[in-house]
Amino acid sequence: MKRVWPASLLVIFILVGHTCLAQISFNTEYIGKSYDVRRIDFTDFSRETLPSQVANNVFNLTNLYPDLPVNNGIEVNNSVEQDSILETFYVLTDYDFETTLLDKIANKTGLNNLGLAMFSNAYDFNFKDLAEPDYLFVYSSFYKKISELKLNFRSKQLSDKFVDDVKRLGRDISAAGFLYRNGTHFASKVIYGGHFLLRNRVNRDAYRYSALTPEEFAEKIKNSIKDNNSDKVKNGIIDPYTIDLGNPKIFTIGGNQTITNHEKWINTINKNPELIGIGLERISELLTRKNFPDIDNLEYKRKVLDSLINIAENEVYLYRSQQRSHTFFNRGSVKFKQKVTTIEKIDSGSESESDYTGVLFMGFFGQDEVLLNKQPVLGRQDGDMKSFFTEEVIALNKILQVEVDSVDLRHGYVSVWDDTKKFQKGAERKTLRFSGSKEAKTKLTDAMNRSVTKNFSIQTIDDDRYQVEYTLERVRDFNTFDNSSIARNDIMDSELIAAAANGDIRRLKQMYRSGANKFAKGVIRATITSPQVDIDVLNAIMDEGVRPTKEDLEIAFDPDYFNPYKVLALLERGAEPKNNMIYKSVAYNFPSVVYALLRENAKPINNDLDFAVRKKRYRIAKALVDSGVDGYIADEEAVDLAIQNEDEDMTKKFVELGGKAKSSTFSQAVTIAQRDKDRTLVNLIVPVTEANNESLEAAARIDDVALYKLFISKNAKITDNSSVNRAIENKNQEILEIALENDAEPTEALQYAIEQDNKEAVVLSLENEASPDETFEYAVKKEDKQLFEKVLNDYEGNSTKALEASVKGEDIELAKAAIEKGNADVSSQLDEVVRKKDLKWVNLLVESGANPDLGIETSITANKPDISKFLLDEGANANTAIVAAAKDKQPEMVKLALEYNADATLGIQKAVENNDTETALLLLNSGANPSGMLTQATSNLNVELVEKILEKGGDPNEAIEIAISSDSVILLEMLLEAGAKVEDPKFLHYAFQNNNSLMAEKLFENGCRVSHEFSNKESYLHAIARMEDAGYLMESFISFGLNVNKKNNLGETPLHLAVQEGNKNSYSVLALLKAGADPHAKTNKKKRVFKYARGI
Repeated sequence: MKRVWPASLLVIFILVGHTCLAQISFNTEYIGKSYDVRRIDFTDFSRETLPSQVANNVFNLTNLYPDLPVNNGIEVNNSVEQDSILETFYVLTDYDFETTLLDKIANKTGLNNLGLAMFSNAYDFNFKDLAEPDYLFVYSSFYKKISELKLNFRSKQLSDKFVDDVKRLGRDISAAGFLYRNGTHFASKVIYGGHFLLRNRVNRDAYRYSALTPEEFAEKIKNSIKDNNSDKVKNGIIDPYTIDLGNPKIFTIGGNQTITNHEKWINTINKNPELIGIGLERISELLTRKNFPDIDNLEYKRKVLDSLINIAENEVYLYRSQQRSHTFFNRGSVKFKQKVTTIEKIDSGSESESDYTGVLFMGFFGQDEVLLNKQPVLGRQDGDMKSFFTEEVIALNKILQVEVDSVDLRHGYVSVWDDTKKFQKGAERKTLRFSGSKEAKTKLTDAMNRSVTKNFSIQTIDDDRYQVEYTLERVRDFNTFDNSSIARNDIMDSELIAAAANGDIRRLKQMYRSGANKFAKGVIRATITSPQVDIDVLNAIMDEGVRPTKEDLEIAFDPDYFNPYKVLALLERGAEPKNNMIYKSVAYNFPSVVYALLRENAKPINNDLDFAVRKKRYRIAKALVDSGVDGYIADEEAVDLAIQNEDEDMTKKFVELGGKAKSSTFSQAVTIAQRDKDRTLVNLIVPVTEANNESLEAAARIDDVALYKLFISKNAKITDNSSVNRAIENKNQEILEIALENDAEPTEALQYAIEQDNKEAVVLSLENEASPDETFEYAVKKEDKQLFEKVLNDYEGNSTKALEASVKGEDIELAKAAIEKGNADVSSQLDEVVRKKDLKWVNLLVESGANPDLGIETSITANKPDISKFLLDEGANANTAIVAAAKDKQPEMVKLALEYNADATLGIQKAVENNDTETALLLLNSGANPSGMLTQATSNLNVELVEKILEKGGDPNEAIEIAISSDSVILLEMLLEAGAKVEDPKFLHYAFQNNNSLMAEKLFENGCRVSHEFSNKESYLHAIARMEDAGYLMESFISFGLNVNKKNNLGETPLHLAVQEGNKNSYSVLALLKAGADPHAKTNKKKRVFKYARGI
């Protein structure tokens, strides 16, 4: 079919022969054309491969001129004219088609083996998966190149659409959608010329009944095509192996596409050269920094595309057909029918000449003369041959049918013979098996395609001669056929929907590539409404050419099914949007979806933008503003959104649309201006900013006096000192003065000025009646005597605060100035001076009237004897000093206090509590009253101090119980010697609890009574018997006269209990036995001691 070319034509001149010029036109639309590598038709490169079926070119190419070999980025090469030979390809499967014809074309064009049978217009889909093909497809191919066009540069020629798609990639166009729109590759080279391609179809029976080998069959087909079936008749004899090729289907590209003779077709190519080959490069190779200098993440985009292109290329290899077996050349058996129609007796022989009577048989013979089947020509109903009259013609209908396999077919034959001759012997017998004369035989192959009639004479063994006629024909069991393709598709729409709902990508692709209905309703909907089905399934369906509808998109926007990636995929593939989908996208907060909707010409309204602003969806609002929304009136929230996102254009548009700025918005703009040193945003919104304290703070922050005055003139009220603080930070006295004149709090200003070390602001605050006292510390710190005295004298600063600041700053001269001012409370600073300063400072305060008592304790704890002595000399209380010294364990300071007649008794308690022996002895020796001190000294187990207190008259009885409970025999002896009384039985119980036999004996010896008895009538001996390692204690308590045989409530004696403990208490057992304990004593249950010892 002749193509009608568009305006973009390349006109060049080439030499025809050697004498003239012929003008040839090439269509340049294919250079730079987008291709999807998964769907290229290698037999027609002009076919659209993009799933959208919309042609796309990534370059802006203009018409070329014939006088320039290189122009507009295209290089023309006319030196590639090349002929091939007529090639024949035999195709039974898609594997054959791909590995022979398509791969041959790929080699000619320089492409890798990327051709798929399923996308070739020259491929017949009807028999793709048949293991028993009924037809052999025969392709005749002749390839002729004339010229090549190549791109030799790519900068500045990319199409606007492609550039826009690259910018949108990753925003509102997914990588899969990008390839859907722009293909995986582009044609960097195109080849023009012609490709002669015919397809004939041969019925399987043509081989099955040909008796040819596959090789002979192929050669026969090739010759039939080459000679245009000229071998059907030779010398008037019909060739039995004629192959019916039918009329060919023409898939020729270029030249006169109605011609079926390639030699005639070649002469027409120059008049109509067409695209017959391409060179491809990845679309991602165009994403270079030279082509896209302003895209930051360009490398990432290129890598994403490369990964998907890798998948696409691998998909081609994945779907390349696998070699599989078939049965086309499995011939099987062929059925033949032999029918004897007449028999005529020509001559009768002499009966005396033979002992046998002839009998005619008909039958089939195979390879090596093997008899396949036979039967008599005449049956009983036909009569005896001897009874036939001469020249009598007998009509018969004697039939024999035999199925012959392929082995016997080539050498098999049928015959009629006298079977009796097998008994004949002699020279006339030539073979082991007798099958008749040569004239009687007919080859099976002669009857493959026609009926054969054989008429011959035969002489029987008895010399009778007969004329016999029979026919041989193949029993046909097949129907006639034509050479057209039979469109078949039994894939139901429900199968597609089920596969989509289950996410079965491979099954979907198989069905679509087998001719499934691409317009079946509900397939895309199934992927949308099935949450488990991911975006890859939807992309795969649409990549097969299924076009989404507006209804599909509406379902995708349903809240129950919304998936932004699926929505984007639908929009990328051409689903028509509705305007209300923008509002829904704002609610879902997916800017990429809004971008895609706007890209596909959805029209926003003011409600959409207002909703986006309310929801603070900046990216969406930005897109809507840039697209233009009629009737929108901006407000404070709109301007705030623009400022928050630092968008100058958006801010300007919103201000132009009536937007006002809140003071907080203005403050944010100021923060941005300070950071970027750019006041563009500030200047845009100043005219529409509300005037209040926050606005003033922002103006002060950027040090703008005029702006500050502007807001003041608009009645901005100062409600806190934030703007004052900013003025102080910026050292802007003018703004500070304006603020103080307009109700700013001067004392707070003073405090912040001091914090910021801004003396000018300090003075200005003082001049505006700030409370001055905090200035003293600042003046001392800065060693600014002038400011100190100015605050003290001119601003009526508090002299005590001045003194305090001087002491803290260690400036004695300023301290003197504060004291000289008068009314300073010098005593309040004495403790601080004593702790941290030297005697010079203490002397200054005391001489100025400070009470020395307020510093004496601190001087003791700080261990400053010189200051302590000075204070005592100045009349400080010595008793206060001695208590402090005893508390801090400072015997030297105690001595100092005693020198000033301190009462020693006031310090003795602290010394004893601290277990400070030295200080306590010092105080005792200095006349301290020891009363009440013995108990604490005994608790401390201080033997030396106890002895001294007893010596000074301490009462021993007040400490005796503590000494015994503390298990101190030494202290007990000291107290006993001092006259302590120990009659109370409880003292002996302490000794028992501590297992202290020595203390027990001391107590007993000094009159301690032994009268304790436990509640269960046990004595101390029972209790000691249960104790481990208490032998000495047992002896001691026995010596006190306790009954060794006393029984408790159970009738147990101490010995019962002691032996029960075993070896752990052996010394107690011995002590009891030695003291007369009864080893035969019985308990209330009549248990003796020995039973306790054995644990019975």
